[in-house]
Amino acid sequence: MSFPLSKQVQSAAIAGATAKSALWRGTILAGLAFAMQGCSIGKISWVGLNDRNTPHLSIGCGAQAGSSGCQIGKPIQAMIGGVGECTMLRIHWGDGQFTDVVNRDLGNYPSQPRYVFESHTYAGWPGLKRVTVEGITNCAGTASADFMLVRELSPTDRRTDFTLGFGQPTATTCTPVPNMPPLRPNTAVSITTNTALPPTNYGCVLGGCIHDEDGKTGSSAPANFPFPGFREYSLVLRVGGDAFQGGKNTSFTTRRAGALEICVNDAVLSDNRGAWGLMIVVDERAAR
Repeated sequence: MSFPLSKQVQSAAIAGATAKSALWRGTILAGLAFAMQGCSIGKISWVGLNDRNTPHLSIGCGAQAGSSGCQIGKPIQAMIGGVGECTMLRIHWGDGQFTDVVNRDLGNYPSQPRYVFESHTYAGWPGLKRVTVEGITNCAGTASADFMLVRELSPTDRRTDFTLGFGQPTATTCTPVPNMPPLRPNTAVSITTNTALPPTNYGCVLGGCIHDEDGKTGSSAPANFPFPGFREYSLVLRVGGDAFQGGKNTSFTTRRAGALEICVNDAVLSDNRGAWGLMIVVDERAAR
């Protein structure tokens, strides 16, 4: 047996249905708006690098055939391609610095690109670098490019290493490489030496300890040496408190940030006579 609903109940039911319908419409419209907004998100897809004085990327800084690298102290240009408008994108220059770029239309790479151009001048260590571009706000995707930073671009000097003459005796066990920035964690370092230089005389009686950068073969320094367990009278490298055994040909990866220090593993520095010639190569592509 059923009873007719009162007018008040009928009105409440109609109002509830209307409110529910309005809620669904609002949800649908919000979803459509989000979807439309998502469609307008820009996307980064490519980055190239060149010297601003070089007209073609094929002979620019990147890993392309014919590339000679780009020079420290000269503006280097990043050329960024992608699709749509980016509210903010970030360029990591590969030396610990970054640039935020806002409100740029990337066009439609590669058919109708509107490249974003930004420049950066490098100082510090030569060697391999990796530039990475990432979307930050209303912008998706990443792109990266590797390039070589060189000391000079002259026909006679395109060196990618940093050279250091290190004379002994030294006042302290460890000496920071002068006028160079700290190394970042996960930086790959390779060091070779000038083998034309004579070995160092470490002042033992009757010349009993004359050694090159490899130090005394098969030795393990005792506790009175600055680096016990490392080879006696050898080159030792230190970064951020971490020590690495050096020699005529050494490679290591930094674990912490810090200045690159050149160290002599000898208990008595004042009687040393000699010099080291060091060629230091720094690869920052994986540094963080």
